[in-house]
Amino acid sequence: MQFQTFKFRQTAVARAGVLALALTLPVAAQTVIPDETQFVPTFVYEEKKTEGVDFIPNYRIPEASGEAKVERKRGMTEIEIELDEMKTALHFGGDYATYVLWAVSPEGESSNLGEFILNGNRSKLDVSTHLQTFGMIVTAEPHFMVTSPSRFIVLSNAPDDAGDAAALRYVGDEGVYNYTNTRLTHAPESSGDIQTGVRQANVAVQLAERAGAAQFAPGELAEARKALDAMILAVEDGALDRSGGLLARDAIRIAARAEKLAKAGVAAAAMESERQEFRNALARLNQELDATRITLEREIAMAEGRQVRLEVALEAARERTAEALDRILDTRETAQGLIVSLPDVLFDTGQSTLKVETREALARVAGILQLIPGFQIQVEGHTDDVGSAAYNQSLAGDRAVSVQNYLVGAGVPASNVRVVAFGESRPLASNLTAEGREKNRRVELVITDVASQAALLPEE
Repeated sequence: MQFQTFKFRQTAVARAGVLALALTLPVAAQTVIPDETQFVPTFVYEEKKTEGVDFIPNYRIPEASGEAKVERKRGMTEIEIELDEMKTALHFGGDYATYVLWAVSPEGESSNLGEFILNGNRSKLDVSTHLQTFGMIVTAEPHFMVTSPSRFIVLSNAPDDAGDAAALRYVGDEGVYNYTNTRLTHAPESSGDIQTGVRQANVAVQLAERAGAAQFAPGELAEARKALDAMILAVEDGALDRSGGLLARDAIRIAARAEKLAKAGVAAAAMESERQEFRNALARLNQELDATRITLEREIAMAEGRQVRLEVALEAARERTAEALDRILDTRETAQGLIVSLPDVLFDTGQSTLKVETREALARVAGILQLIPGFQIQVEGHTDDVGSAAYNQSLAGDRAVSVQNYLVGAGVPASNVRVVAFGESRPLASNLTAEGREKNRRVELVITDVASQAALLPEE
């Protein structure tokens, strides 16, 4: 997700959800957003009420401006927007060619509403969306069919003076597209109808190639190249204007589909590779577990007396359990006991269903724990702070219960397993970065040695 939700108080007169700025700036005095950080206010547009929305530029095109009229009616939100003092996105160089309007929901989901075609330094766009609560941004993009906004925001809607607004902080991906300029302060103004279809089509095919379409979507890539060649021939023959017309749009659509398929193929191949490595590791661990089992049985048989046998078994179990578990999943020793961490990637996004590799790992964990008597397991669910606290608490609980049910089904006594959902309340790292949020989305097994603790209690 490229947007982070910020929570703040909401007044009765505010018509927006909740927005927070890490560094709050007075809205009335702010005419240009000065740095890379973007805060996008989101508003609730009331039924049958027309709202005027101003747009604030940033350093990329500081002289740019925009106004929109937004009206909610019959379950749709209609937007009429006009931009002024713009400069063609071609001046950014590299992959950039056009501008796109985005609607961003309070949950951080973005929706491509349409492309701006510049006429000189102006452009108008009439679009609609099913969303009722959203913010708007204008970004420079390689082509009109992109599915997520680039880092090159040029305009965003201004906050509402009526009260506290709700906003999202944009944390766009770096290094996705090539460019030669980050700002167009000194770029020349354009005149006339600016057509960029030919450039968009070329870039769309290049992006598909860079994504790996030659390997994972060869048919679609060949079709896109064929459409691109047909468009170029038509332009060179003078049969079409320099935009390439419908042929350009056809090439862009086909190339965008090839890029999407290629990305999915790359992700699937990477996942399969990880799964195979995981299977190989589990196979090796099986052999090690067998050896450990034989060693434990021999040590217990050789020990003299019940107390000696118990102490030897527990000590050996602690050491070998920690080593064995760490080969399956990340395991660390703490004052609480052993903590086994299941990262977010072992669950489907936003779901509590266990993936195949998760079940395989838990089956091995259950096998290890059944070798050692007297363990108590607390299954703890944790999330990042994206979304509402109630949703995160529920998701954390559902994931923890899924793990508990699988362990019990795999032979771990139900009386030895309990569940606690912490939601977003115990982060391991900052939620302001993607890496931090990934660390915070986890389920942890806290394993304590009940038998050892009981032995330390005074006799009555």
